[in-house]
Amino acid sequence: MQFKRFSVLSFLIFSVLKIDAQSGPNWSEHVAPIIYKSCTPCHSAGGIAPFALSNYNEVKYLGNAVVSATQAKRMPPFPASLEKNRYAHENVLSAYEIDVIKRWNENNHPQGDTSKEPKKPVQNSKSDLPRVDATYKMTPYLVKTNDDVYRCFAIPSNLFIDKMIKGMEVVPGNRKIVHHVLIFQDTSQKPLQLDNADPEPGYSAFGSTGSATSVLMGMYVPGQSPFIYPLDFAARLKKNSVIVIQIHYPPGINQIWDSTKLNLMLEDPKSQREVFVQSPLNFSNNSLINGPLYIEANTIKSFSNRFVMPAKISLLAVAPHMHLLGDSIKSFLVNGVDTTDIIDIPKWDFHWQMAYQFRKPIVSPKGSVLWGKATYDNTYANPHNPNMPPRDVAAGEGTADEMFLIYYWYTLYKTGDENLELDTTPLKMLNVSGINKNKIVAYPNPSTNEIRVINLPYRSNIRVYNSVGNLMYGDNVISPTISINIQDWPVGVYIIHSAGSQGDSIFRFIKN
Repeated sequence: MQFKRFSVLSFLIFSVLKIDAQSGPNWSEHVAPIIYKSCTPCHSAGGIAPFALSNYNEVKYLGNAVVSATQAKRMPPFPASLEKNRYAHENVLSAYEIDVIKRWNENNHPQGDTSKEPKKPVQNSKSDLPRVDATYKMTPYLVKTNDDVYRCFAIPSNLFIDKMIKGMEVVPGNRKIVHHVLIFQDTSQKPLQLDNADPEPGYSAFGSTGSATSVLMGMYVPGQSPFIYPLDFAARLKKNSVIVIQIHYPPGINQIWDSTKLNLMLEDPKSQREVFVQSPLNFSNNSLINGPLYIEANTIKSFSNRFVMPAKISLLAVAPHMHLLGDSIKSFLVNGVDTTDIIDIPKWDFHWQMAYQFRKPIVSPKGSVLWGKATYDNTYANPHNPNMPPRDVAAGEGTADEMFLIYYWYTLYKTGDENLELDTTPLKMLNVSGINKNKIVAYPNPSTNEIRVINLPYRSNIRVYNSVGNLMYGDNVISPTISINIQDWPVGVYIIHSAGSQGDSIFRFIKN
C-alpha cells in the first residue's frame, strides 16, 4: 500500500515536472524578447558594452554571466531604489523576466521555434523621434586616451525666437566610445569662448560646462530611448542660446572618431506648459545646512540641504549629481507631517547618472520643504576615489573635486495635476517574496504568451476562467509554481482560482 502511494506520488511529481519542462522558456519565444529589449542595445557589435548579446549563440555562451548579472540586478543598470517609489519608463527586469532567463539557462538553453524569434534591434543612426525640427552636431573629434575624458562641445542654437523642446534625442557618432552625455543650454558666450580657446574641437570640463549660466536640459546613457515630454509639457529653448554637449569617453580608446549629435522636436511656446529645470538643492550656503562641502581624507561624511517652496509647483522629474566620491544620495519632500520619497540612490555611480521621470506629478505646496542627503566616501575602500592616497576634497568643477546637486524638472501647479498620468505603462512586478500565505500571484501581468502562477498551496486545485465564466484551464497540482501557456487565448481579463487546504485564493490577470 505504501509502495502504491509512493508510485502514484512519484508519477504525479514526474508529470508536473514534465509539464513544467515542456512549457519552460525557450530562446525564440521567451528569452530573446527580453534580451533584445533590455540588453542588446548596449551589448552589440559597436556598442559601449565589452561583449555582444545579440543572438542565440552569444547569450548561450555567456548564459551563466547573464544569469549572475540579472539575478543581482546589476543589469540593466537602473541605480534608483524602487522600494518606495516607482518611475516612468523604468529600465528594469521584472521578477518573471529574471526567472525566465534563469530557468532557460538551467534547462540547457532550448532554442525553440526560430520562426517565432523577434527581429533583432537595429541601431538607428537617424532618429526615433516622431519628427526632428533641429539637429546640433559636434565637430568630429578624434578620441585617443588611456584615462576618462569629459569633453564639452559648444554649438550655437541659431534660434532668433524662443522654442519649446518637446522631444530630445542623443545619437552617438560612435556608440562604442560614448559612455554618457549631458545636454546643457547657455545664454552667455562663455562655452563658445572656452571651445574656441582650445586648439582641438570642444574643451575639457568635468560634471558641468565651466559656465555659471549653463542649465541642464537632459541626459543620455547607452540604450536610452528619446526623452519626450508627456501631454502638453515642454521645456523652453531660449533664443540666441548655446547648446553644450558634454560627453564622457572611457579609457582605452585608440584614435577613434566621434561626431555625436542632438536631435530636437520643437513646438510653439503658446501651445505648451513650460517645464523648468533647476537645482534648488545644491552645495551653496543658501541650501547646504551643514556645509561647506568639504570631505577630509580617510573619512566618510554626509551632508544635507533644503529648499522651501516659494510657490505651489508640480515636480515631473529628478536627476541627482555628484562626482567620484559619491556613495549615496536621496531626496524627499516634507509637507507638514507628510513625507514623500522622491529619489533614493543607495549606491551612487557617476557613470550611470540619469534623469528619472515620475509616473504622476509630485505636487509640492507653497511652504513645503525639499530635502536632500548625500554621503561621500573619501577612503581607500572607494574604488572610484581619484586620489590615492586619499586627500582632502572640496567643492569644485574638477574631476577630483566634489558637487552636491539635485536637479528637478517642474512646472507651475494647475488644478488636477495630482491626477495626471504621465506614464500609463503597467509596472513590472519586481519581487515575488513576502507574499501572503494564502495569496497566489501570477506574472507577468499583463501577459502575452505565458502566465506563471506562484505561491500555490500543496495539493491545490487550480482553475482559470475567462470574463464570462468559461473554464479555460484546470488541474490538480502539488507544485508551488506552475506555468500556463496562454498564447492562443483571446485578449481579455482572466480569473485564476486556487482551492486547497489553506483556503481559496483568487488572482486576476490580463491577456494582451
